[in-house]
Amino acid sequence: MMNSSPSVGPGLFLVYMLVALVLVAGMRSEFEKTREACRCRKETMDPKKLAAWAQAIAMNGPSRVVINAEGEATTPRRAKEDHGIEPSIIYIREDGWTLGTVLQFDTVTQNMWRDEWVARMWRDEEGKWHWSDWDVSSGSPN
Repeated sequence: MMNSSPSVGPGLFLVYMLVALVLVAGMRSEFEKTREACRCRKETMDPKKLAAWAQAIAMNGPSRVVINAEGEATTPRRAKEDHGIEPSIIYIREDGWTLGTVLQFDTVTQNMWRDEWVARMWRDEEGKWHWSDWDVSSGSPN
């Protein structure tokens, strides 16, 4: 019986593996540089950019919503349908990812990415969203 898959000699295989390792190492290096840049960013983010994000998030909701005291999160739709949770607080990371929560789980949510939040939004009794930037040095909203 004839094998239809192409054969790769040991030398060519080693070349492929070396190329793959170099590519993975390069991607990891870029990831680490980006992560470090986020940790060493300025104390606050550009207010105009943050205001635009806050407006879009208020309309569209967060990326995920915390559903329990352990910090488990799910989609906003699942949080509402399966757990009866609609976020009244939303945290924003510098990369634009957001995490919604309710007052009951606020401390857990704050602590998840304390050093990476750039803003915190909250909904008042009338349903209007407000926001403040996040003080990176203290790990709390301004």
